[in-house]
Amino acid sequence: MGLEKTLCWASGYNKKNVLCYIITRLYSATVKGGSLNSETNVPNYLPTDNLREKFMESGLIFETRYRKFPSTKRPVYKAIVFDKDGTLICFDSVWVPWAKQIATSISAAVKLDVQEDIFKVLGVCSKTSRVQPGLLAEGTKSQICEAITGILTKKNISRAYAHEISAHHINCCIPQPQQVNQLEDLPQLFTVLRQHDIRVAVCTSDSREPTIRALDKLRLLHLVDLVICGDDEQTHPKPDPHNGLLICDRLSVKPNEVVMVGDTPTDVKFAKNSRFGLTLGVLSGVGRRSDLERAWYGSKKTELNVRQLQNSKFQIIPSVADIIPIVLPNASVPVRVRPRLLSASQYDPTKKYKLVILDKNGSLTDVHPRWSNWAEVISSRLRKITSARIADKFMEMIGYDAEARRVSGGMLPDCSILHIRDCLGYLLNLNGYDERCSSEIVNKVWFVPDLDADDLLPGVVETITHLRQHGLAIALNTSDSQEVSRKFLSCTGLEGKIDYVLSAEDAGRHPKTSPDAVYHVLNALGHQPDETIVVGDTPSDLISGQSAGVGLTVGVLSGFSRAHNLLPYANWLIPNITHLPRLVLSNQH
Repeated sequence: MGLEKTLCWASGYNKKNVLCYIITRLYSATVKGGSLNSETNVPNYLPTDNLREKFMESGLIFETRYRKFPSTKRPVYKAIVFDKDGTLICFDSVWVPWAKQIATSISAAVKLDVQEDIFKVLGVCSKTSRVQPGLLAEGTKSQICEAITGILTKKNISRAYAHEISAHHINCCIPQPQQVNQLEDLPQLFTVLRQHDIRVAVCTSDSREPTIRALDKLRLLHLVDLVICGDDEQTHPKPDPHNGLLICDRLSVKPNEVVMVGDTPTDVKFAKNSRFGLTLGVLSGVGRRSDLERAWYGSKKTELNVRQLQNSKFQIIPSVADIIPIVLPNASVPVRVRPRLLSASQYDPTKKYKLVILDKNGSLTDVHPRWSNWAEVISSRLRKITSARIADKFMEMIGYDAEARRVSGGMLPDCSILHIRDCLGYLLNLNGYDERCSSEIVNKVWFVPDLDADDLLPGVVETITHLRQHGLAIALNTSDSQEVSRKFLSCTGLEGKIDYVLSAEDAGRHPKTSPDAVYHVLNALGHQPDETIVVGDTPSDLISGQSAGVGLTVGVLSGFSRAHNLLPYANWLIPNITHLPRLVLSNQH
């Protein structure tokens, strides 16, 4: 790839990062005698430590020294086609409010109660607000318009008037930007794909205007090569292979070089009909595993088919974040992995570790009394100011079980308190409150629970002191704010015993499960990933450690999560932090 093309391709990037990329490539080709490899788009050599340090000092390089350049092996697949709703962004947050609005407005316009009929044809459950595979998830707006027109004609309304009413309300109802919530860190994912010269297309049943607006909000427009929408001229709705062949033609790739990623049976059938090289069904949207398998196998599904599932052209994965190990198996970039527990024979007790990165809530403190009281107070205030329904939705969002008075799942274990506060505002927006009103409500109901020395789990201070006496540095990686973290250290007697604290503000836009927080700590303390231990009570704590390539991930059962939640991500499970010295200092006893 020439320099001119490099500049065009990177036009949407931060200028300093682009300049760094260009300087690195020119340095490779001239100073060290390397060449600009047009096939892999990466320099054959990296800059010397001296030059790299100068780049760091001038602010040209922001990545840590642990982040690597793309793999030099050319990927098997040359293009990836993504569905939008349910694959890249949360389906329910966008389309459930939309479905309710058009059902209400059309019922009012024709002065008939047709809401349940509309919900049924769209595949929406009015009681649970859940969407099933159906017209809303898989059809275009034109198809939805025809279906609702059919409902109205059965109510003795003329077809012309029914179509006019349906089209008017469907086209006037536009999802709001705050309803567009990405399911993963999409800019980072798409950047990795582009670095490996993989072309990116989005093929959606949605209309072009809201699609472009959503991609712009997600900061993806400059990373997408082609967008095919349901209202584009000379296109056919999925699962017709026409759009698949059109994508191949415009991206200059063969069908067997293309990967399709989608969440509905229609996406799976579309990829199958287009004869794409690989189809990845994701469970982050509308389709269930059984729905996706049925779409691929039809009535010929056998036990043999299921056993060969992972070796075929069709695989099912949890979310779009899991595509990297499949489409780029040789990539040297951090990815989310799920290794099995280390067996006793695999564990090396002579390994010497130098750094322990600890989570706070659940690993060092008893989370349930403090956060149960907090959740109940917030809920009570919301009930008084808004409604019981919004209060219940907030409790569901944070994962609080009122009967058990326990947090399990949801946002509270994995997200910063700052992010949860923002999401409460979004919840109010989705339920009809404007920005000003929702901000006032959040300010009225919100508070951060006070810390008490009694919240500290027994033996924490002694354990940390013991680890430090044996030469291990201790860092704290917490989702709490800087102010809360400072108060915590002060009131628990841990002040002076923690070498580094990374708070929610420090993590910025890279909170757990991203490995960036771990890299931040490693850079600050000057340690290597393989000599580091990450300890936490939630999957996100452990995934961030795995993604950073640390030597050991240890799950503790004293916090939010249970053993079966942590098993896929932990090398070891221990009841609480007091058992940690036996595990990591066993070679010294």
